[in-house]
Amino acid sequence: MNFLRSLFSKTIEALPYAFIFLATFRFPIDSDLGWHLKHGEYFILNRAILDINTLSSGMPNFHYINHSWLFDVLSFLIYDLWGFLGLSFFSALFVVLIFYFVTKITELNFWQKAIVFPLFLWLELENFKSSFNVSFFSTLLMTIILYLLVRFRQKKELLTFVSILAITAVWTNIHGQFAVGLTLIGVFVASYFLEKILMRAPIWSKEDLPILLLLPLSFVSTLINPYGIRIYEVVFGHFLSPTLSTRIYEWQSPIGNPYLTLILGILVIISLSAIFFLIRKKIFLKNLFFILIATFFIIPSFSANRYLWLAIILSIPLFSAVLRQYHPTNKLVKNLAIVVFLILYLWAGLFNFPYKSFIYPSWKTFCIYQSCSDRAAGFMIKNNLTRDVFTTYELGGYLIWNYPEIKPFVDGRMSAWVDEKGYSAFEEISNYEYNVKSIDNSGFNTVFITKSKPIYEEMEKLTEEEKWEKVFEDFHAVVYTRKSYP
Repeated sequence: MNFLRSLFSKTIEALPYAFIFLATFRFPIDSDLGWHLKHGEYFILNRAILDINTLSSGMPNFHYINHSWLFDVLSFLIYDLWGFLGLSFFSALFVVLIFYFVTKITELNFWQKAIVFPLFLWLELENFKSSFNVSFFSTLLMTIILYLLVRFRQKKELLTFVSILAITAVWTNIHGQFAVGLTLIGVFVASYFLEKILMRAPIWSKEDLPILLLLPLSFVSTLINPYGIRIYEVVFGHFLSPTLSTRIYEWQSPIGNPYLTLILGILVIISLSAIFFLIRKKIFLKNLFFILIATFFIIPSFSANRYLWLAIILSIPLFSAVLRQYHPTNKLVKNLAIVVFLILYLWAGLFNFPYKSFIYPSWKTFCIYQSCSDRAAGFMIKNNLTRDVFTTYELGGYLIWNYPEIKPFVDGRMSAWVDEKGYSAFEEISNYEYNVKSIDNSGFNTVFITKSKPIYEEMEKLTEEEKWEKVFEDFHAVVYTRKSYP
């Protein structure tokens, strides 16, 4: 009987995480998936990192910094063993672990999770809908570091200190977003000493030495990668690129998008309300770190979606600090929380779960979401239309993995590539894709595009003018050739 009670109790406690898993179990639709897999496959076959551009026709043989090589290997191994189903499983698992670590920081109980999980999952859902993505893993590493920092603040253990350095080093080989980890550590150190100043405590003691060493040693740990200090070229290259903010969704501002503006507005209201509450309750200093990290990432969220996704997760400890001030003892509260999660669980399992996508999980299913076309690619190969090809940005990864005979002009790796002459293939293709320049004046003789891009209207006009010919069309994609194509 005791065993059954224990099993029932553990099952109930697992409901919040089961809800998160089901709600984020999605078919992978990230347009970069193909080149991540190709990089991973190359490493497994050659035991070397691919960092010379042989996969696309734009900027051939360009030497680049492959900052996600370790994630690429992981992606390929998962895909090779379990296919799309495996990618979806691990993607949902990453999100579960994100919520696990970020709520473990403030040790939320069951009814508090009934408030935090649905609210913040809804705020973050736009980001999670793409399923398996390097940013998911990057966010998971961010929450682990956040958890370790809070733990280190409570008890300065050597193992925790070393773990922070180790996770930082691993993150550097996973994604260029590793700089977020350094930012977290920097804010942590600053909040530690700021708290001492505000409390009028001695600013320095021998016990503070590990805190002081944490940031410089974390920086040193980021140098443990195949490129050393050059890895920071990726960070500054993305940050300083003038094209990303107008062409890449994650770098665009949420302002102007009604839905994302609403999400940002709600996040600001929640965070400001939480800060005022903590000040009023005179527990501001105790939660200073949570206040600073939430503020530090909400401010740049007005300029880029990628910071908004991070700010949402980093605001959970701040909001949770408010919830922890309430301790209802009524069993009705927990029972109500159970009912909430059962309803959410049923919604996620019965109505929100993408069953149809996993009947035949394949690249054809991928193309339903990404508007690519096996038939169009097959037509081009059959008719030898594989030279001087213009392809839209989102087709790059798909072609690299499935149709290496058709080299895309650019793909997701290339958004911040600039050669020694200042040339960017991504900027060039963006100008044609958005009709800043006419494709008719380019060196391309074949155009393979999806119908959702502005260039589609330009190509239809050029076809009417008999300068180009539409040689293939289906529901998703179109192929055009110049009239003078040999």
